[in-house]
Amino acid sequence: MLVLIAGTVSAQITLFNQGSSVANPFAQTVGSQISVDNVNLKIGSATVKRNSSAANSSYLPTAWATNTGGTGFTIQFWINRLTATTGNADYLMGDNTMIAPTTAGASGGAFRCFMGGIAGVSQMVIRGVSNQVVTVGLPFATPGTWVHVALVHTPAVGATAGSLSWVINGALDISLAQTTVAGGVTWSGTNFSICGYNGSTSICPQFNMDEIRIYSFPRTVADIAADMNSAATGNGPSGASNIPDKAYFDCDGSVEPHICQVGTNGDGLGTGQRIMTNNTPIEWAGTSSAVMTGIPASCLINIHGPGLGLPATNPYTNSLRLPSAMPIAYSTFGFAGLELGHGYSAPGYPAAVIWPDAL
Repeated sequence: MLVLIAGTVSAQITLFNQGSSVANPFAQTVGSQISVDNVNLKIGSATVKRNSSAANSSYLPTAWATNTGGTGFTIQFWINRLTATTGNADYLMGDNTMIAPTTAGASGGAFRCFMGGIAGVSQMVIRGVSNQVVTVGLPFATPGTWVHVALVHTPAVGATAGSLSWVINGALDISLAQTTVAGGVTWSGTNFSICGYNGSTSICPQFNMDEIRIYSFPRTVADIAADMNSAATGNGPSGASNIPDKAYFDCDGSVEPHICQVGTNGDGLGTGQRIMTNNTPIEWAGTSSAVMTGIPASCLINIHGPGLGLPATNPYTNSLRLPSAMPIAYSTFGFAGLELGHGYSAPGYPAAVIWPDAL
């Protein structure tokens, strides 16, 4: 399933949440500093890129209420910080509606995560909990390096205190008990945000993220390590599901939301690349070619994607688009992912379909 959607609002994208218990699967980013990156990749054909700006100027509201319900949680993602950490608090995620008490033993303030600042250079901290947790081992010392991060909350059981743990690159980094403090940490947030933080004007660093997942239970280190380098499918070594139930943005490609129009008169030659999710309605919009007056518009469709035996990357380049190429036959296919290029172009490999001026 392709999940990053080129939004209809300028400089925003809509992301498809594949979490298994999500009522509304679509979430639109806030602000203009988040985009689709088809170059700096980790898993699949795209990642989310966040430019450096105020943390609350751009972020993705996941619609996950930061409330464990006594079951704990796991928040995990790949991150590639493109600039070095500094003494500033560089925010990555949080929920400004979940406020911890400021009594002894609590870090106080809202539930939030940042690099630098009190965490120290090349480190990351989670605050707004009863016992803040700072990573060890300088996991972010090398800019431009992909690092897998998981924050795991294990709830208290009887007299045994709960804990918060950082798991870095599939190995336990640090785990600290979360003690009960006066007033308690209620875990009563309403909308966790990532790729930015809705509760601070401090700067958010420039980075890429991929495979953003939120589970309503604490994953084992073994489960995290087993599937961190692949899309979420099946069960982990513990037998628990690898598929997140609360949020899953796998960031595999930009797509055209809702209705995808092909063959529009306004398209120039070789423009209008679109990738669609399964069941995206397609409607024909063209009546005549934008560059060849009087000739019905047509649209070349290059089919690609996992399971088709075809490359997952762009299957044609400008040098392969031949204005003289004319359709000689038409067919209809029903694959989950189709890439559209304007008519009078030539496929990079044989798996191509050309639709004429009517469907």
